[in-house]
Amino acid sequence: MKPCDLCALPVGNEPFRLETEGKVLEFCCEGCRGIYQMIHDLHSERLSTQNDRVSPTDANTRRTP
Repeated sequence: MKPCDLCALPVGNEPFRLETEGKVLEFCCEGCRGIYQMIHDLHSERLSTQNDRVSPTDANTRRTP
């Protein structure tokens, strides 16, 4: 039996599937699939917001009135 792509428990005969770029992941339950999606979405969101943040050198620059 194939292990769950999150917790490594057996996925059983009818795994919960999630299609991602380039591969299909299989999970033992809807909870593992949901947690994987949440972690993946948060990671993607964090990467996109890091690109929008001010760089440390810009943040340390003081402006005088």
